[in-house]
Amino acid sequence: MSRHRPFSNGTQFLDWEGANCGRCWKSTPSASRCAIESALYSAQGGDGTVSDRMAARMGYLAHRAASCWECPEREAVRPATGSRRVPAGQLGLW
Repeated sequence: MSRHRPFSNGTQFLDWEGANCGRCWKSTPSASRCAIESALYSAQGGDGTVSDRMAARMGYLAHRAASCWECPEREAVRPATGSRRVPAGQLGLW
């Protein structure tokens, strides 16, 4: 299994992160719900490389020539989780 360096420098990473993670509901200041973002932060603290699988998930393998591309897993709007049931008597507490 080979590894890939998707960004040539930190500025290129920040551009990609802002265009994708910065506009995705899964990215929050306190914790990430995205495996791609987590892998990129791990790579940033290591040798800068990600696995074949992660490179494919983030769209790097299809867009190697581009300096910034759209993440195929970016979700601008959080999906609806269904209606939330309010237990009886809870609305009258305040």
